[in-house]
Amino acid sequence: MDEDNAKIIEQGLAHLRELLGEAWEVTPVRMATQTGSGTVANPLHSGADMVVQIGNRSASYRAEVLVDAATKLTPAEARRVLAPQLAVMEQLRGGSAALVIAPWLSPRTRLILDERGCGYLDFTGNVSLRLGQAGLFVRMDGAAHAPSSLPAQGRTLGGTRAGRLVRLLVDVNPPHRPTHLAGVSRLSLGYVSRLLDVMAEENLIDRHGRIVSEVDWAGLVRARADATSLLGPSRRGESRWVSMLAPKGPRSVLRHLATPRLQGFAVTGSVAAAEVAPVAVGGQLMIYFGSHTNHDEVGRQLGLVQSEHGADVVLIEAPDPVVFAGTRQVDGVRHVALSQLAIDCLSGPGRLPAEGEAVLNKMAEHESSWRLRNVNAFELPDVA
Repeated sequence: MDEDNAKIIEQGLAHLRELLGEAWEVTPVRMATQTGSGTVANPLHSGADMVVQIGNRSASYRAEVLVDAATKLTPAEARRVLAPQLAVMEQLRGGSAALVIAPWLSPRTRLILDERGCGYLDFTGNVSLRLGQAGLFVRMDGAAHAPSSLPAQGRTLGGTRAGRLVRLLVDVNPPHRPTHLAGVSRLSLGYVSRLLDVMAEENLIDRHGRIVSEVDWAGLVRARADATSLLGPSRRGESRWVSMLAPKGPRSVLRHLATPRLQGFAVTGSVAAAEVAPVAVGGQLMIYFGSHTNHDEVGRQLGLVQSEHGADVVLIEAPDPVVFAGTRQVDGVRHVALSQLAIDCLSGPGRLPAEGEAVLNKMAEHESSWRLRNVNAFELPDVA
């Protein structure tokens, strides 16, 4: 175990002791472990950095926990590197577990660790550890995003170009060749290849050679939402949205949008989600408009006025033409595609993330009705 991992484990175990309190003991062990059939190989040889015993001071039972330290851990690594520890865990005395300690673990990584029955602890407060026979279960949520104090995590799924590739992979069934993805999304092949590498490391896609063979489309939607914000600023730091008031109510705006003369708009957010998977009543009417115009002009077209109080409509400048790809007609009004709607809701404020999860569930139930069979069927509009 190198010095960095030793420091991570020392800090992590100190945090664990603080969480558990004085009633619990956390004791490092560096010896072979006895099982019912005899002595197994030293668990340290399984790849784990340390083995600790955890138990209540008032009880004689102690659980064996294989501890693995990581300066960072991608979802793909979470699947790949823990196999030896989990195999040995099965041989140890009942109630044993594996525990990963790191400065920060992404939501996707934590999800995979949960799926594999592996505990985790990071320094932002994300903790999960279950020792059934010891009567211990700890679950806490910390930071969903990497702290700024940590080293850069490399390329993410944020930004407009990433949004294009995400939408394409979500909306179209695989297999996909990188050259086809680049052509349809109008992105460089080098950029597409690099972002596919990121997605593979995040365990969001599987590849056979260079061909994308499987896509975790729901995970990709969540990862994109984690990396962006529906009502965030533009890359220039400017606000690209504005709240406005509809004097005659949001329904009057929807009637305006249903007229053929009005083009270049698409509804998203709560109103659109309610048409797919109703969760709650109400919510602001959110409307995308193309970058060829501005908030004031759109407000005049839709009969809106700026107001600091009682705003019931949000106008959002579309960051990229892909926002208008695959739009749907609902009562004569253009709504964003289901994948865009889910990303928008999950990356939005208030109750929108809950509505986004409901949209994702509905998409999973009816996947064949919205996913395209061929990448050439995906049409990227010329302008937003």
